[in-house]
Amino acid sequence: MPTRIQDDYTLKSFNCPHCNRFLFNGNVQKLKMVCHHCNRMITVDEGHRQKDSKGNLTT
Repeated sequence: MPTRIQDDYTLKSFNCPHCNRFLFNGNVQKLKMVCHHCNRMITVDEGHRQKDSKGNLTT
């Protein structure tokens, strides 16, 4: 029986680093897309993400 996406706790919520609005839930290592809210480019590489002074992940 397939699991429901709402029950899959391995998925991460992705927000735009510019406008902080919700983008999608998923499991990705690399991401290149334009935010559909603010139309700014988003580039994320999980291997190179670091935390800022507040503990938030930065791109």
